Amino acid sequence: MTRIPDPATLAPHVDGTWAEAFVVELRLLDIPGARIGDALAEVEAHCHDAGESAPDAFGAPVAYARSLGLVPDPEAESDVRKVGLGAGLQLVGLFLVPGAVGPLVRGEDAGLTAGFLLGGLVALLCIVALVVRSGPLLRGFVERPWISGIVLWVALSAAVLPVLLWRTTVLTVSPLAAVALGVVVLVVGCVLEARALGAPDVVVDPTAPAPSPARFPFAVLLMPLATIVLTGIAAVAS
Repeated sequence: MTRIPDPATLAPHVDGTWAEAFVVELRLLDIPGARIGDALAEVEAHCHDAGESAPDAFGAPVAYARSLGLVPDPEAESDVRKVGLGAGLQLVGLFLVPGAVGPLVRGEDAGLTAGFLLGGLVALLCIVALVVRSGPLLRGFVERPWISGIVLWVALSAAVLPVLLWRTTVLTVSPLAAVALGVVVLVVGCVLEARALGAPDVVVDPTAPAPSPARFPFAVLLMPLATIVLTGIAAVAS
């Protein structure tokens, strides 16, 4: 998964705002981190040697980044899709496991409500949109964060509110099967996200030593831990 360090540490003679916009644009174009480091080093060398500012020498950062015509890394967008898919699967497990534990403890069938099915459908559509259109969506979050935040809030509300408000049971299933399915999708989602986040593509100085191996991305454990907590609460409440 791509990471964006502080460009000021790699290019101290380049205006920080310019360098950040330059690096972000190359990231959005799926350029590998090492190649971004090379391009930023070239800008740094020119600004240092010629005494020119980056805006005067190269113009607008976004336009200059696009003008380089660098070859994108096909794996970069794939990692974004894996993170989105992994998070979506974990979200399904987060709802499914605690919801089925109560009926399992009571020895009853687990009821799937109309709201749960509708919320699941909305979540599935959001995941598909992220997988198919990850590039434009990421660009939207960078260029229009307020609008993107509102869209994200609406999407989350559309997925969660039906689960809370539409409680009509339309289907009953074995609670053990529901728990098993929830655990499976939770584990698969966690593995997908960990593999994507654990493959660093760091922007580095081309003259610097190779970066150290990535540590395990512990952030991927947040949803499994939340699932365990909610499952415990559901079991005690039953």
